[in-house]
Amino acid sequence: MQRSPVPSGMKAPLDCDSSMVMRAASYRRRANSNARQPPVNPDSDRTITDLQEFVGPAPPCAWNLLCSTTLSSPAPVGTGVGIQTRQIVCDFISKVATTAKLNVMSRKHTALFKAALKTMRFLRADDLVSPFTSGAGVVFMGHHVAPCKGQDFEPNRTLRISPEFLDAVICEVRARGFDIISLDAVPDRLKTAARTGGRSQPFACFTFDDGYRDNRDYALPVFEKYNAPFTIYVPSDYADGKGDLWWLSLEQAIRKAAFVRISMDGAYRRFDTETAQQKQLAYHEIYWWLRTLPENRARSVVQELAASAGIQSENLCKSLVMNWDELRDLADHPLVTIGAHTNSHRSLAKLSQSEVRKEMVQSIARIEDELATPCHHFSYPYGSEDAATQREFQIAKDLGILTAVTTRKGVLYGDMANTLTALPRLSLNGDFQDVTYVRTLLTGAPFALFNAVGRLRGA
Repeated sequence: MQRSPVPSGMKAPLDCDSSMVMRAASYRRRANSNARQPPVNPDSDRTITDLQEFVGPAPPCAWNLLCSTTLSSPAPVGTGVGIQTRQIVCDFISKVATTAKLNVMSRKHTALFKAALKTMRFLRADDLVSPFTSGAGVVFMGHHVAPCKGQDFEPNRTLRISPEFLDAVICEVRARGFDIISLDAVPDRLKTAARTGGRSQPFACFTFDDGYRDNRDYALPVFEKYNAPFTIYVPSDYADGKGDLWWLSLEQAIRKAAFVRISMDGAYRRFDTETAQQKQLAYHEIYWWLRTLPENRARSVVQELAASAGIQSENLCKSLVMNWDELRDLADHPLVTIGAHTNSHRSLAKLSQSEVRKEMVQSIARIEDELATPCHHFSYPYGSEDAATQREFQIAKDLGILTAVTTRKGVLYGDMANTLTALPRLSLNGDFQDVTYVRTLLTGAPFALFNAVGRLRGA
């Protein structure tokens, strides 16, 4: 994954030294209203053995990073010797940030990021710095909600969470004092946070991209259970049944093939795809190469691969995404908001300005016409730094869109009331279905640390 820039309105960059840690601990003792767990002694004994047991399975590279960090710290650290929170966490996170790009998650980088998050939780570093990093609220991002399949080759499993995990996240969010609100209420809540210096009650919104049928079948019952609102962003082409879910077509083509031969950057490449590991490596390299191409060219490449494997890509959309009749029924539900997600789900930053406006305007108008309800909210397809830029944010603002969300990672701060068409989100990722990760991410600490590391390294 790519490191996201510090959002507008974020507090000053972290200075991860001992004085900061002690100030945070002191602040937590004084400000019980902000502290969600008892104060933590930053010098409490923690052992490498205990840490390994807490973090669980991790690749050797993660433990090599951790061991090299502890060995380079001022105080000797080893089994049975206390770990200094300030040194271990900041240095370890620094090395993970250097090694793993936050938007390009290979299996190795996913495991590294998991180890980093659990290390922060184990040492309670997230709680120590949360008074400085926790925001006014958070917008969660999901795609599919359905029972896990458990297949060996499933590169898009990151886009699916189980209903049980969604239930656990809602419980965790409320247990930590967050209101679950609709997107309509976000502007006022951010203005209140800005006016009160962030001392207002935190809030959470839940959003899902693409309009998958499983959102109705599996997610809706969970939200009904807790009387919690949520938003679904729908590309109009998808509701028409003619959307191109090319990343799923690519997955199916590679799953079926024993090898893939493809022209990449002027030369033919052959990928052996007999084993699940080979398929995973081929998918990862081809997918991220496709993301660098013009959208139409990338889709054409996948269509050729799918056709050669006997895959009928046009059937995927109809089988997975709700049509307009289904959306009309869902839109009548008091907990559901339907937002726009362009017509064709193309990367807007790769289009001309007139094409971007057309994608936004027509998709909003189509939703309003089909569902007979105003459409005030928008989600940028892909939503990363190279897919949604300042140009798109300004166009959305000019069109009067109330909120627009990206896939840039982070929590919300009061000053974001001025940048409502460029909101970050916190991904509900199928590879991170553990509330321990959610608990740490809600503090905002991981994003602040990664951003601070990025600044120091000139990223």
